[in-house]
Amino acid sequence: SYLQPTRDHGFFQSLTALIRNLTRLDVVTWHRCALTWKLNASLRGAGEGMAGRQRVAPVHNNAEFSEALFRFLQLLCEGHNLAFQEMLISQTGNNKSYNVVAATVDHLLRLQESLGDLFWHYSDGLDDLGRRVVSRTLAVVRQVCETLTEYVQGPCRRTQYALADSRLWDAVSGLTDLFVGLERRLSRVAPAGQQQRPELLREVLQTHRALVIMLLGMVESIPAGTHAGAMLVDALSDSFGLFEESLSFCFVYMSLGSDSTVPRAFFEYDANKDGWISREEFTEALRAQNTYSDAQIALLL
Repeated sequence: SYLQPTRDHGFFQSLTALIRNLTRLDVVTWHRCALTWKLNASLRGAGEGMAGRQRVAPVHNNAEFSEALFRFLQLLCEGHNLAFQEMLISQTGNNKSYNVVAATVDHLLRLQESLGDLFWHYSDGLDDLGRRVVSRTLAVVRQVCETLTEYVQGPCRRTQYALADSRLWDAVSGLTDLFVGLERRLSRVAPAGQQQRPELLREVLQTHRALVIMLLGMVESIPAGTHAGAMLVDALSDSFGLFEESLSFCFVYMSLGSDSTVPRAFFEYDANKDGWISREEFTEALRAQNTYSDAQIALLL
């Protein structure tokens, strides 16, 4: 009711500029900073307290602002606000038009590149600092996916088609590869000297879920044979093996609670009927199902 009559392009100009100026994690710079902090801490004999709280700030210091900005855009589209959703692509009648949707996709691509750099940088395992940085980056990716989902809700045909013609599919393929790789790595039992990180695995799965929900929104009510549907099929075909592996990974945990034979197996070990079984009994119950490998059982434990 205000932006259309006034044709005030400043709002969209500011949004686009803010998104384009958001920083992403530069792994090379971050690694140098981390080494410098560790060296200073060892020279000064300082503990991890102050250094640990300040490490990430200089190289990825606007993660919270990034989340707030995309959450703001998500809320502006809530309630299937079709007029605003379409104005995010172009502002008809304005002297200058800005594409906030394209800027959002570009930022998602930059985040995907950052996660990829982190993935290879920590190929030998995550330390506490790496876990914090990966967790922070995942939170921003999750929010961007939720915002893109709201862009197309309704559905908004213009946004669906605009995203279908964007570089979104590059980001989807890259993120799917990363998420499956992280799920694979974090689901293994940590070697001696390294911590198991189930909380980070949960965050990866939540972010992967947000990506899949966004893809569902992309094809909501799309007629068969359209360009948007064809692009999604192509993206799924290119990453079919990864999606198959991810589904198999999720099935391991879904079958633990959904298969009616598993609870019965657990109850057989509950001799006094108090609802508790020992760790050894839990292991025996899982092995009796002939469903889980030793590595999967160790992770579940």
